Amino acid sequence: MTQPPDERPRPDQPAGDGGPENEPTVAWTPPEPDAATTPDEGDVGYAAIPEEGAPVAAEPPPTPPAPDMPAEPPAASADTPADAAPPPASPIISAAPSEPSSGWATPTAAAPVVPGSGWEVPATAAAIATTQDGYVISGVGSRIVAWLIDTTLAGIIPALIGLSLFDFQAVARRAIEQAERNPAGRIDPSAYTVPITLDFVLVTLITVGIQYLYFVGFWTSRWRSTPGMMGLSMRVVDAASGGTLSIVEATKRWIALGFPLALLGLIGTLQSVAGVIQFGLLIFLFFTTVTSARRQGLHDRWANSLVIRSARSGNGATALGCFLWGILIIVLGFVASTIVFANVLPVIQDYINTFPSPTP
Repeated sequence: MTQPPDERPRPDQPAGDGGPENEPTVAWTPPEPDAATTPDEGDVGYAAIPEEGAPVAAEPPPTPPAPDMPAEPPAASADTPADAAPPPASPIISAAPSEPSSGWATPTAAAPVVPGSGWEVPATAAAIATTQDGYVISGVGSRIVAWLIDTTLAGIIPALIGLSLFDFQAVARRAIEQAERNPAGRIDPSAYTVPITLDFVLVTLITVGIQYLYFVGFWTSRWRSTPGMMGLSMRVVDAASGGTLSIVEATKRWIALGFPLALLGLIGTLQSVAGVIQFGLLIFLFFTTVTSARRQGLHDRWANSLVIRSARSGNGATALGCFLWGILIIVLGFVASTIVFANVLPVIQDYINTFPSPTP
């Protein structure tokens, strides 16, 4: 008599011929990225901000939803042996589940990666892109217009103080005396230099102090921009974090722009060339800004600053700002020239009276 085959499952293999419900399910873990491969990282902060006028890149396609997974692990089968051997270790398959009875573990969803990007935006840069949305790197033309407006506004108070303290009559007398002593009839330019008096020193220090408070104060304020920059929807921010400039960074930027060179006027031999030196520095900063991919001149690189502008502000705002600055210069120039002429008019009249009157 033949004995029937033993149909009981052996401990070293699953029971049945393919009952998938009786086999333990293992979790799949995504392979770790190759440590030797370095992603193509971009610059930190505003490196991804397009330049003014450049097309804005389209948003990445939405991440496909993760496949539906069962909310609860499948129930263990009664036929599943308790002492089933764990599956072999593998770099792709995870270790055996801690609970052999359930045989199921929820896989961990991998972080979505944009196809073809090869670079993942850091958390700090992503936060910057959210808070600074709609801004591009500002062009050089709009920055020049904003600088002209700001320097004019910052110089109104020092100009009024200077016009009230300077002795323009003494300067006019010295110029006339120099012209009379010169046999060629030429006027020495040094005759127009302002004598270094206590009033002149005071006005110079007040001018430098007001310029420092004006620019550094507005750069480090919650607006991150001066009144001239506000009119053109511009900001000056930290190039690495996109936040507000610190006092140290703003001071370094103010020094690099050459405002302290006004103190050279307190030195008699350098008073006539102080303006030329400052103008040459501005020309140099202009070329370093134009040749920079992110429009960061030498002053911006030293201060780690970056000037951005709203993408909605076009060339019309720059043209309007230039027009308003021209009107402001005409009005202030007319007022200043009127005050100066009223002060030197008595000296000019005295000089005219020294000429002999024509005989009839």
